Amino acid sequence: MRWSRKYVCFVGAVVLGVTCSWLRLRADQPSRPSAPLHPARGVDVPGEARVAERPRADQPRTPHPITSAHEAMAQRRELISALVRALEDQNHQRAQQLLREAEEVEGAHAQASTFGATMLGYRLILDCLRARDTSPNGSLPGELLDASRGYLDQHRLPPRRQVRRVCLEGRPFARRA
Repeated sequence: MRWSRKYVCFVGAVVLGVTCSWLRLRADQPSRPSAPLHPARGVDVPGEARVAERPRADQPRTPHPITSAHEAMAQRRELISALVRALEDQNHQRAQQLLREAEEVEGAHAQASTFGATMLGYRLILDCLRARDTSPNGSLPGELLDASRGYLDQHRLPPRRQVRRVCLEGRPFARRA
């Protein structure tokens, strides 16, 4: 028996529609919690209450508390973001001011973090940009080159790529360069 293409498409559409309707009905029905396992025997024990139930969707949620560590991280992120914008805009005075603010923030929150090393990388970038601007041939002093190489050898932080590009390769600061 040879089935026509229209008939096969029609049957397929009907099967697909029935399946989607069944899945939609299934999703609308609340799931029945299974009985917990008996600790000694590993079998279902009907009627016993569950030890830890998930919160229901209609119950109010308690937000995660904001601690001083969270506030310090947010302040550091904002400083780094403002510093990157200042370097992109070639506003070296603003970048220097932000680096001073970062020193204050680092001193106020004496936690074990990589913020100081990150700021060291951005300080190197700013020093390299300033040295290239003031140098007649665009070369950097030896101690700045050595400090940049030392930073690259010791740290694996986000400004590392920019330190290499700006200080060692002589390229301008660009976030997506």
